[in-house]
Amino acid sequence: MLGHQFAYSAAPIRKVKEVQFGILSPEEIKAISVAKIEFPEVMDETTHKPKIGGLMDPRMGTIDRNFKCQTCGEGMSECPGHFGHIELARPVFHPGFIIKVKKILESICVNCGKLKADIVSRVVHLPLLVSHPTIPIFWGLSPHPMENPKPAPR
Repeated sequence: MLGHQFAYSAAPIRKVKEVQFGILSPEEIKAISVAKIEFPEVMDETTHKPKIGGLMDPRMGTIDRNFKCQTCGEGMSECPGHFGHIELARPVFHPGFIIKVKKILESICVNCGKLKADIVSRVVHLPLLVSHPTIPIFWGLSPHPMENPKPAPR
């Protein structure tokens, strides 16, 4: 990135305090989307411009320095780009999340619905779980008594 010229921004420079990643719901995706993508074509053959509703819909940003973005009105170097969405016939599961969802489900007792951890571990780690629910700290905690019942004394 050495020597790269960034576009001017009036926003004040600040330290990044936190970065958070998550999954958007279908409703959230549609709410932030500026374009519904319905056509596989990139360009309109009659006008030779990016096709509305196509893969390079001009509402998502411009790919040509001769045009302005139809959403923010900025040029190619100033426009940050905007999200569009494609409606699929059936839900698609992201393969990167399947293992994490499986681990989260495995950390809950199927009989009582409680966290599979002994009471000491729950008390010590509960504030961490509440503030950072994605931390895998509970995946290695003591098992729930229903999962590994102690053998009866002889």
